Amino acid sequence: MKKMMIFCLTIMLVLTACSSSNDNSTANGGSAATSKNSKSSSASGPATHETEGKVYDVALGETFLYHRQGAMNNVINKVEITLTDYKVIKEKAPDDTLADRVDYLKLNTKVENVGDETSHDMVIYTGSFDVFDANGKEISVTTLTTQIIEPEDEFDAVELRPGGKNEGYLYITIDEGTEPAEIIYYDASVKSAPYANQYVIKLK
Repeated sequence: MKKMMIFCLTIMLVLTACSSSNDNSTANGGSAATSKNSKSSSASGPATHETEGKVYDVALGETFLYHRQGAMNNVINKVEITLTDYKVIKEKAPDDTLADRVDYLKLNTKVENVGDETSHDMVIYTGSFDVFDANGKEISVTTLTTQIIEPEDEFDAVELRPGGKNEGYLYITIDEGTEPAEIIYYDASVKSAPYANQYVIKLK
């Protein structure tokens, strides 16, 4: 009888230990958890106005994922973005009236809709960025006048059907005579919003 009781107690202890191990695995994230440094939110679903914004480091030329659900229409936008070569130029076009006051960060931009729904036209545009110099000082400037000038190679912010691709150059206005060292892309129109994800790209 004593041997039977000892055997039963042993089985109960083994089952308890296994249950505890599974609970700890789930608490620590398990296989469904998304790494804090992951550049894609697809594993845990799209970002929303209810999710907390995160900061991701992205190398220049590395593809990252814009994955966000619209607050009004609930459309899920899933777009891959790649920012590659860049250079600082003095003017967007010969008739640029602001050429003597600002410079431009000319940034090659490629996007592809990898989702199942048509992406909206404001996934990425010049206003999606802040630009900083090597000292961490913001050097990007906002001016509506430059929006009138549209070089032939300028990136056109448009809707994309599933599988659609778009490429061009973003012309981001910066303070004249400055040297960009870092840019931050925000995946929300309100950059300071608590739900906005930030993608930090070092240029230097």
